[in-house]
Amino acid sequence: MATERNSTAPSLGFEQIEALTQRALEFNNIKFTSKNLMTAALEFGKILTELQLDVAPFVENDLTSELAIKFNEGLLGIFKVESGKIKFDDDLCRTQLKGLQNTSQALTQQNQSKFSEPKNLDYSELKSQNLLVPPHYTLQTSDINNALKNILKINSENRKVENIRNKNVYISGAIDFQSLDHELGLIHQKATLPYEAYFILNKGGGHWVSLKVEVGKDNKTNAFYIDSLKRQDEDNKAVKQNLTEIIQRAIPNSLTQQVNVISTGKQKDVWTCGYRAIGEVLTQVGVENAITKEYDIDDEINIVKLKEAVFSTIVPTRAKIVLPTTATKGEGNNFDQMFVTIKNIFKSEKVEKKDKDSMVITCTNNDKIEFKQVANTYEFTTLSNSEKTLGLMVENIAKLFKQRPLIV
Repeated sequence: MATERNSTAPSLGFEQIEALTQRALEFNNIKFTSKNLMTAALEFGKILTELQLDVAPFVENDLTSELAIKFNEGLLGIFKVESGKIKFDDDLCRTQLKGLQNTSQALTQQNQSKFSEPKNLDYSELKSQNLLVPPHYTLQTSDINNALKNILKINSENRKVENIRNKNVYISGAIDFQSLDHELGLIHQKATLPYEAYFILNKGGGHWVSLKVEVGKDNKTNAFYIDSLKRQDEDNKAVKQNLTEIIQRAIPNSLTQQVNVISTGKQKDVWTCGYRAIGEVLTQVGVENAITKEYDIDDEINIVKLKEAVFSTIVPTRAKIVLPTTATKGEGNNFDQMFVTIKNIFKSEKVEKKDKDSMVITCTNNDKIEFKQVANTYEFTTLSNSEKTLGLMVENIAKLFKQRPLIV
């Protein structure tokens, strides 16, 4: 049902106020920590409430629109740094925001239909619509599944991870805790023993935890449940009992050896659980990347790096290099010859033919580079935005083609 926007009060929550505050700090070229950002947002929110200024459209509107740019400019000068601390200019803030009242009303009228229904956009949708991503963005189900899908090659039919060698690994992805019984049962029906099954579970209220279930050839089962928040012993005991019962239902004749319930207490905030759960699963699977380096550290800098690393896998940025086949200088443009040549150049990586005119290079960090022969050109494309992978691609292509390639 559509809801009318109250034009006499700010129709946004603290997460959106915090996003606007981050924009103000960035426009003023002010460096900030999560703690400073939260403090500044609290002060900013008091002024917005006092002035009864509806700024929600500025959060939701396309950041490149003329009216949104006017609002961004209006934020200039609100914050400043004195003696290394962020200071908030109350009077200037009131003056500038009052001047934006007409802009706010115009933007609301211009986009009334756009804002008539409540929105719950995931990260991909926010980026595709060029909307502001809150600084403390909480991952949604689709975000987690997109990240896992882009990092790991998961078979859609039996959920097996096909780019993990030497063991059978299955990943269900992000699901509600209530669905675990069904999902584990489906995996067990199609799995090859022994195997490991991984889940990222929503315990309710948007809190994500990770679960690993190991099943041996004799159906002996171990489970490892990791919660990044600190829990009471009574809560952990209840989870353990619940998991034991679920495993026994999902895996007939299972000999449950041990269910380990661990609450690490590493998470001190209310929003990084999904990022940490992804990091836990990737670490257990054996993947090494920017996410696994940062997820288990309780430090503001590392949390920012973790968020950026996860975002880059949800919506991968691809870098492409295109060269004419004549650039090989004597190597020839026969695809089979190129396959041998590329294998010799990328010595530490795994090079596999994908079809008759393309191949995939799997790097040691599990990032991938795709090679295609299209008409009279060669195309190399990184399937992630890792600087290390891009550097490897440029360096080796330079060796192959005897020239420094340009990225398109």
